[in-house]
Parts: sequence; structure tokens; C-alpha cells
Amino acid sequence: MTRSEGRILARYLAWQLPGWLLGALGIGALTWGLALPGWVVPVGVALLVVRDLLLYPAMRVVFRPAPPVQPLGARGVCVESLAPSGYVRVGGELWRARARDPVPAGAVVVVRAAHGLTLLVEPAPTDRTGGS
Repeated sequence: MTRSEGRILARYLAWQLPGWLLGALGIGALTWGLALPGWVVPVGVALLVVRDLLLYPAMRVVFRPAPPVQPLGARGVCVESLAPSGYVRVGGELWRARARDPVPAGAVVVVRAAHGLTLLVEPAPTDRTGGS
């Protein structure tokens, strides 16, 4: 199991814990109210836990972090110089960025790729269409 899968499983189990506790209280109240044998509570809670563990493969996609919207091809402005990393503003959002070559603050950049939450940028090509 990878580290990220372990975190997803931990989030899922933490999300299920209140339901298990409420289930235990409800089963305990029914057991007491109906004068059922004491073994009904642990068996009932065990069935709740097993049910949720069986549902985990179908539910784990819900607990994965959403991938960030990566504005590939978008233009941005360097908030600070990228030497080789720093911050750029793209579409009104501040992003961590990395460039192959140093880029001064205030320069316009183009997003070429993304690695996790870090954008890989390069300086925007200058417009060389001169009028004659």
C-alpha cells in the first residue's frame, strides 16, 4: 500500500468512526430495550465495520484529493523572480512555479506542464511581428 493510499484509507476510516459509534449506541439501546443477549452488540458493530470495509474499494475514489485545475498553455505573470522556482499569478490564482532558466519578476510566462501543484513555466514568446 502506498503512502497516499494509506492516507486515503485513514480518512475513510475516520469518516466511518462516528457511524460506528452511533451504531454501537443504537444496537446497545435495542439490546437493552428488547432484553437481547449481550453478544448482539459486538456482533452488530462488527457487521457495521465489515460492511464499511467491503464498501471501501468503491468509496475510495471519493476520498482522493481532487487534482488541481492546471491551466496548461495559460499566460501568467511572475510575482517574484523564478530562479529556478517562485510564484506566478495565473488566472487570478497564485501558483508555485518552476522555470528551466531564471525569469525576472513581472515577466510574462506560459504554463507548459505541471508537476503536482507546481507549474512548469517558460517565458512567453515575444511578439516579433513588426510593421513595415
